[in-house]
Amino acid sequence: MFQAIWEREQPLGPDEITMIDRIVTDFCRERKLATDSEEARKSAGELLKWFRAGVTDAVKLRELLYSAS
Repeated sequence: MFQAIWEREQPLGPDEITMIDRIVTDFCRERKLATDSEEARKSAGELLKWFRAGVTDAVKLRELLYSAS
């Protein structure tokens, strides 16, 4: 879903992409947002920023995403 965002940066493995995609999809479902919305894209970008900063735990990434919105 958010492959275009990842292609601009250092490539991530399939497990990382799946994890980030799942977090964003869950976030969108809970917030009743379209997965192709601007807010969903921004959320994916934030997750990638945190992941590249060293936060690689899915639970912590979810916490950061939900606390930021």
